[in-house]
Amino acid sequence: MGQELISTRSDGWALSERRRSRADAPTPRVAQVYGLTPLPGLSATAIRLEQLREMLRGAPVGVVSGAGTVALVASMVHEFVAAGQMRAWSSAMGFLLLLRGWHLVHLRRLIRDGKSLDRAFAEITVFVSLFALLWLVPPFLWFGQASPRAQMFIALVFIGMMAGGSTTLGSVPPAATAFVLILGVGLLRITLLFDSWIMTSLALILATVLCHTMISNARLSMRHVQERTELEEQG
Repeated sequence: MGQELISTRSDGWALSERRRSRADAPTPRVAQVYGLTPLPGLSATAIRLEQLREMLRGAPVGVVSGAGTVALVASMVHEFVAAGQMRAWSSAMGFLLLLRGWHLVHLRRLIRDGKSLDRAFAEITVFVSLFALLWLVPPFLWFGQASPRAQMFIALVFIGMMAGGSTTLGSVPPAATAFVLILGVGLLRITLLFDSWIMTSLALILATVLCHTMISNARLSMRHVQERTELEEQG
């Protein structure tokens, strides 16, 4: 009876200590979110794996929606753009989307093997940045030639892609930030062509809010994985 009571108290003390250590676990710093400083202990691998798995859940939707968006924008502005420019842009976008699909298959292998996770982060950021850079073509080269209806459609597309990208890529903060900021440059270009300081201010606010929200969510998610890993290590 006495031994059982002692064992129960010991188990309760151990549980309270685990809960206390979980509550005291520090939230990862912004530099750690972006991979500029190393993550602590064995939780680093677990955090990277969880981030990549989360990104892969939404990546197919992102590829399909990206292809659909390219097709819609091309259909809206093709009559105002030289055929050669439109073919070059559409072909480059299509090639990147196909390459992105192949890369997703490659990422699944990396996750299964648990290797080269930091390199995977860098590759995702490069792909996403190139895709976003190609999206700067419509606002910088074609926007002034398009009809008012097409101009408004392009502006809405940029807003939607910035919001969607911050969500589907949010588990890979470097890629999500690059995507939002590059598209934010395109949206700023659009608002300047509209000659509206209110729209320009709203575009800056939108980019800031999306980046801040994405970073906050990433830090909380990383802390959750870190806490879970530490509890598993403690048994």
